[in-house]
Amino acid sequence: MNFLILGSGADERDWAELISSDRDHRVVAAHPGLAGFERTPGARDIEEAFAVEGVDAAIVGGDSELRTEGLRRLAGIGVSAIVLHPPANNPDPYYQVSLSRQETGAVIVPDLAGRLHPGVRALQNALEHARSGETAKPVSILLEASYEHGDLLWYHFARLVDLVRLLTGKEIETVLASADPADGGAIENLIVQLRGGTDLRGEIRLGRGVDRPVHLSIVNSQNDMLTLEFDPEKVAEGRLTSRDRNGIESIVELYPDWDPKESLLEAFEAATSQCGSAGASAKDAAEAGSDPTKPAAISLRGSGPSLLDGTRASELTDAVARSVEKNRMIELHYDEVSELGSFKAVMTSTGCGLLLLATAALPIALAGPALGFNGTLVIAYAIPPILVVFLLFQLLRFLARSPRNDSDQSG
Repeated sequence: MNFLILGSGADERDWAELISSDRDHRVVAAHPGLAGFERTPGARDIEEAFAVEGVDAAIVGGDSELRTEGLRRLAGIGVSAIVLHPPANNPDPYYQVSLSRQETGAVIVPDLAGRLHPGVRALQNALEHARSGETAKPVSILLEASYEHGDLLWYHFARLVDLVRLLTGKEIETVLASADPADGGAIENLIVQLRGGTDLRGEIRLGRGVDRPVHLSIVNSQNDMLTLEFDPEKVAEGRLTSRDRNGIESIVELYPDWDPKESLLEAFEAATSQCGSAGASAKDAAEAGSDPTKPAAISLRGSGPSLLDGTRASELTDAVARSVEKNRMIELHYDEVSELGSFKAVMTSTGCGLLLLATAALPIALAGPALGFNGTLVIAYAIPPILVVFLLFQLLRFLARSPRNDSDQSG
């Protein structure tokens, strides 16, 4: 693949070096330029970077403005991308590309590589055994970590919450957060409780201090604990340990140096190849006269992070920010971004506006003749036709496409 790199930070440079070391990939453009890649087109102007021919994929980094604009443009022209998560301190950039990527088939993968760690998969397997009744029932998932640098909420939490969401197996429905300080200043300590559609509780505890690996634990009803100690951000050794109710600890498995970027690049390659296979299958089905929408959808859930995973992580982080600000529990109600959803939202707001306008205009129209303004009766006669036209517009909903889950990035 020919990659475009957006951003000039250390993370983007690491991505460029990894891509350049792979014989199947190369960096063909970079903006605003990278150390060691000075001759790559695009350093002076973003338009120059996007004008480079043959770009197959992109790494979207840089500041929030560059990430948002880069995502929008790449999804619009059908170029698949790995985006450094989160692209902004809100989920809006993901919402903006959700519809356009469904048009163009672009695969958008947030760099939530932690879910690809073999230890996380071991925790998933342990939860599956527990749910099947083979072991004691799990009751909670606990994630603890401390960081010396970085925004605890809109960087570290926004990335780590994906792990808890993955292990719960259901969408998070409520969040309750407390932070120190809670007056709008920089957060030094953060505790978040998460509940979903299961009895499994989630809790994330982040603090300011010396950097230490993430401790991701599953606790069962007998107070046994299975803990994964690892770093989801960089190459480091990890280990899975078990501690029983008596406090006796044993190492279950050791994981040698695991590279999150290599794992994510492999997942990205798999996603883009699946996209191509799905497109070919749909074309073949159409030529054969069958419905190409009937085959089972291809999903990245379980094999790599998808646009939906990035969107949900940003939504949960935004909910935590509101919980801290308002000091109360926040409930989340999810809706897929689609043409049908946008149509319903527009029609709902338009219908409410028309009803309010009719309610206000009708008394004025009827009171006009009594005040000597006979022309106001025209307003009263105009209201029914306007409402009829509005009702006819509801038929357009059948032309809007139904929502498609963004975990299915088959294009």
